[in-house]
Amino acid sequence: MKRRAASPILSCLLVACGGARGGGPAENRAAAGGACLPVAGDATYRLVTTGGRTHVCSERAGDDDHAAERACWVVELGAGTLSQSDLVDEPGRGRWVPAAWTKDGQCAEGYCIPGQPSDDGDGAQSSLQLATGASVAVVIGGERGFYLFDASKRLRPLPAGPDRDDGPGASPGEPWIVGDVIFIGDFDAGPHADVHAYTADGSLLGPITDPADHEEYSGDFELFNGTISLLSDHEVAFAEHLLARVLVYDTGTHTTSVWERRTATPAACTAEQRAVFFDPVDVNLEFALEDGSMPRACLDTLKASDGRYGAHGVARAADGALVALTRAADRFTLVHFDAAGVVAREVALPTCGR
Repeated sequence: MKRRAASPILSCLLVACGGARGGGPAENRAAAGGACLPVAGDATYRLVTTGGRTHVCSERAGDDDHAAERACWVVELGAGTLSQSDLVDEPGRGRWVPAAWTKDGQCAEGYCIPGQPSDDGDGAQSSLQLATGASVAVVIGGERGFYLFDASKRLRPLPAGPDRDDGPGASPGEPWIVGDVIFIGDFDAGPHADVHAYTADGSLLGPITDPADHEEYSGDFELFNGTISLLSDHEVAFAEHLLARVLVYDTGTHTTSVWERRTATPAACTAEQRAVFFDPVDVNLEFALEDGSMPRACLDTLKASDGRYGAHGVARAADGALVALTRAADRFTLVHFDAAGVVAREVALPTCGR
């Protein structure tokens, strides 16, 4: 599979951070938080848009002995007010589901992928990633990496296209189905993460890229430490690390638009130092600090100006603007951006439980 040299992997897209694998169904803890976000503990937070409403949802991962704890609040993007909500999920978002071997192969919720467990038990995953849509479902796992199913849970053969090597490599994951488009994450040890899109019949549409960049792979959206969010029933937002860029893919028209956050290089930094700070691979910043190529004054300036934009999801406001949920320590903020990518205003969310 072709890959850019030293291409920076998505450590946390969707299923890995938003869907706990252990402990059974998530418990709704919204009542404990009231109309504010509890900041105690190690929960993760993200914006969730579904049914025309935007929510903030938190999750604390479960394990073999404890169920995952989840909570959701409806959020008014303009005012920043919260109200308790039932648990919600983005339609079509992949999730981990228990799996077991049967005579039909490895099955999860009636979707069976072919194969048999080895004698030593290798490859017998206890759970698989599953995403379901109106007419198609995708399961991540097995020898082929991913499998498609029709609405009756029958295995659907993938077309034999000439570009199969350009699809997900050895580590596909994080499936989504939005409209009739299937999105599958692609992970390698670069570290690097991107997403490939498929039609409902399995034909490869290609990687998610900047349509203005025609040089092969140079326009790939680097989604290591990035996020994917559902903006509407037909729009998906792919946000790079620190909201450097957001690509919006319309599954109805198969068109893309790219939004870029506009910031200037601080006087205390060079453009090269700012690029290192925006690199989603944290170890590169650590190396720069060790060898002195990243002065402490520059780092402190960049942390204050850009470091808080590690997004926890993106939504679309009523006026069409992009809104990101950011967190700095115990402060949650809805950041509204104008069409030029400049911060238009910020709205603090109420918190509790310090």
